[in-house]
Amino acid sequence: MSPAHDSLQLAAEAQILEGAAALLRTTGLRKRRVNLPGGSLIEVDGATPDMSAFVSVFARQGALQGGQKRKVALDVLKLITLRRQYPKAKLYLAFSSEAAKASITGWTAEAIAIWEIGVIVVPLDDDLRERLARTQAMQAR
Repeated sequence: MSPAHDSLQLAAEAQILEGAAALLRTTGLRKRRVNLPGGSLIEVDGATPDMSAFVSVFARQGALQGGQKRKVALDVLKLITLRRQYPKAKLYLAFSSEAAKASITGWTAEAIAIWEIGVIVVPLDDDLRERLARTQAMQAR
């Protein structure tokens, strides 16, 4: 990825996290590193200060591709691992596109339902969404 794309991706993720906080009626969602009992660290896109909610963010515009679907599956595993450490925590996947959300099917969708992971869509503002979609289209070529 280019530095410009990295910057655009970070801006999109920040906007999604801000929108997720508003939808979930919480404050203080921010990227965090969480220590696990065995000494490992998990980095999560968003967590509340009291660790009562964890959010994984996906800025992809349009349907997810193979590797992106695997990233969602890995983030589901990350979230359920966090719930073992914080049993009362709420877990969420935050997409910025209905098409991206809709492309999660099969066993991953079932795992999301079984583990009671909330799935939300936080639309990006028009300018950021269009710039991100253009950049993603250029990368696909």
